[in-house]
Amino acid sequence: MVPVRELLDDVELGLEAVSGGEHLDREVRWAHVSELIDPTEFLEGGELLLLTGVRLPRRRDEVRDYVERLVEADVAALGYGIGVHREAVPVALVDACRAAGLPLLSVPRATPFLAITKAVSRAIAAREDAVRSWVHRCRERLTAAAVGAGGPEAVVAVLVRSIGGWAVLVDHAGALITAAPSVEAGRIGALRPDLERLAATAGPGSLVSRGADGHEVWLQTLIAGQNVAGILVLGGDRASTGPEREVVMAAVSLLTLVLDRSRLFERDRLELEASTMGLLTAVDSPSAIGTVRRIAADLWHGLPDPPIVVVECRGSRYALARARERLIGNRTAAAAAAIHARIDDVLIVVVPAYLIDRADGDRSVVPAPFSELEGVHLGISDPTSYADFVEAREQAGRAADYAAHENLPAVYFAGIPPPTLLELVSEETARRFGTAALAPLDDELRDSLRSWLAHHGQWDPAATELGVHRHTLRNRIRRIEGRLGYPLDSPTRRAELWLALQVEQPTDGR
Repeated sequence: MVPVRELLDDVELGLEAVSGGEHLDREVRWAHVSELIDPTEFLEGGELLLLTGVRLPRRRDEVRDYVERLVEADVAALGYGIGVHREAVPVALVDACRAAGLPLLSVPRATPFLAITKAVSRAIAAREDAVRSWVHRCRERLTAAAVGAGGPEAVVAVLVRSIGGWAVLVDHAGALITAAPSVEAGRIGALRPDLERLAATAGPGSLVSRGADGHEVWLQTLIAGQNVAGILVLGGDRASTGPEREVVMAAVSLLTLVLDRSRLFERDRLELEASTMGLLTAVDSPSAIGTVRRIAADLWHGLPDPPIVVVECRGSRYALARARERLIGNRTAAAAAAIHARIDDVLIVVVPAYLIDRADGDRSVVPAPFSELEGVHLGISDPTSYADFVEAREQAGRAADYAAHENLPAVYFAGIPPPTLLELVSEETARRFGTAALAPLDDELRDSLRSWLAHHGQWDPAATELGVHRHTLRNRIRRIEGRLGYPLDSPTRRAELWLALQVEQPTDGR
């Protein structure tokens, strides 16, 4: 496209703006000649419409209607050829274009419309060539930055210099990698909900938001294989153009390659961490501990001295990745040689017992090394030695189950309520037992039995609850004993029936 102003600057064309001078930045997609009173069905928008006025109406209201139709069709400008049908641009047309804000150009008799069409074509081609050259140069600069020693920081810096605005790059856990300008790193907090939503999305994803003030924020995931390598966030005071989006996507591809190299290294480290943590489950001698300690010295700068506490972290993949990054950067945890590893879908952390401060007796307080973690549930074992590491992991797992179920930030194993009888039996086994035990009873008798047992065999309160006379309830209990084939005076029988009522498979209609 070419601005109307650029055509006016072409002295060879000799065009002059008769009206609409404040709208000369409107862009022309093509030049089109038509003398039709209503040419709109042949227009696509953005045209410089050329005419000699041979069929232009003379009445002001008809000229006004003509111009309004052109404006509705998104015509960029109107060019009137003088010296062919009329020696000057009609005043009615000038006034109508001025009122509608449509640029109106006078075309001298010596300038053929074909010359204008060719000029528009040349200008558009030149601009397209310039844009392609600009995109190519930007790609070259981005590639040079990607293969250089500057890493992702250099790529992001070149990108912002190329397209303007600002950029923030975070890793798969939402931790800052770089920002350009650097002050824009402060935007991460406000961006956190969108970052988490994108990181949890399978495959490539992007979000674009535009404010009423024209500001745009664009978030784009960087996908390496099946994994999120990072998220690039771009912002500016206007919507990005097509060529700028081409440059951005080139930067996305290069940043993905750069981060993928780091991801492969990180993947190997995660596997080594998990394998080393797994070795602790097989520790059966001082020599085995020595082997783990030597590996841990390279991975985590050491192995915590016993007594130790095992902490299991539950949460989304994104939350666990952020938790691991926070633990790596936690000076207290690092100084205490805390170790951590992703195993299956949980994060296992081993810390010295002295870091888990329970002096105040409040078991709902998150221990200090974990206080900055967000979106996770912690299960904390009792203090133990490495010889009992397997049991400690089981304790941490049970505590984490309870924390997740009760939506608590942290639960100590010692604070878990003892399991109920039903928790010790599988759900399927319990249901089969309940169905078999209550099979001889219909719904009425089951309801009566449930109320009678709930009131510890007291006739009056149970009958009142059921809305029947106590003699009616007595008769029902005798019928129940007859159908079951045993009396209900045994505490054991009553307990079994009460348990069966808690787990029975409801019948149709219940």
